[in-house]
Amino acid sequence: MNFWSDNWVGSTSLKEACPHLFKLEKNKRCKAKDRFWRNGGSLGWAWDWHRNPSSAQEMEEWVKIFKLMNAASWKEGTDSWEWLGDKDREFSVSSVKKMLIKNKDVRNNYVMRWCKWVPAKCNIHVWRVEMNRIPTRGALERRNLSIPSIECALCEVGRESADHITTGCFVSTIVWDHISRWCKIAPIYGFSVRDMLEFHKIIKLGEIEKEVFHRIIIIGCWRIWKARNEKVFEGKEVKVEEIIGDIKVLGFLWFNKRSKYRSVDWLKWYKFDFM
Repeated sequence: MNFWSDNWVGSTSLKEACPHLFKLEKNKRCKAKDRFWRNGGSLGWAWDWHRNPSSAQEMEEWVKIFKLMNAASWKEGTDSWEWLGDKDREFSVSSVKKMLIKNKDVRNNYVMRWCKWVPAKCNIHVWRVEMNRIPTRGALERRNLSIPSIECALCEVGRESADHITTGCFVSTIVWDHISRWCKIAPIYGFSVRDMLEFHKIIKLGEIEKEVFHRIIIIGCWRIWKARNEKVFEGKEVKVEEIIGDIKVLGFLWFNKRSKYRSVDWLKWYKFDFM
């Protein structure tokens, strides 16, 4: 098991969580066993740096990596794999079959519900956003890329991140406020992309309206990101009314042509009434 590149502690690999310390590492392909020693009941760390960590960022990551190490569970013996689909931790075809029948998800990762009548580009975008895998300025800065600013390209206030653009940005806040009034529900508030994707489960709407609302959130996230890219790469002015209009028009087009509810006309869609 590679100490830096494998995702064995925390939610990501150590080279992504602590990029400045990774630069100082001499042997970037070292194993986890190469970086610690055990003497009786004591556990110590054996680092091999080009130089000792000294900058503020390096010291911050130094504290972070020790917290991760202390939170990890250590045991004697060689690395091994365990099958989480069975209480005995032993893999078998029958245990896979039982897990599939029960529709049991043994992972801790969020499982996104995809929409068939929304284009793949929108589904894929939101899937990547939920995993924080889009090239925001904050993400590029974490990868040590030289960028002129880490401020949000839409509102120019706050650090640009996937959650900020989707829920915290002034532009997205206005968009979601209009969408909530259009869909006749309470104002939409979320702190993360996942909050937005789960919001349809708690609102008081019919089943069809809930389904449509969930898809509108997906389309909205994609359209807001598209507006951000148009401003960054084309210098196009951001117009909230244009974003909202595209969400409604494109949503109706895709819903009317690609879903099973093809009898819904523009007037019903505009009034958000599918009965």
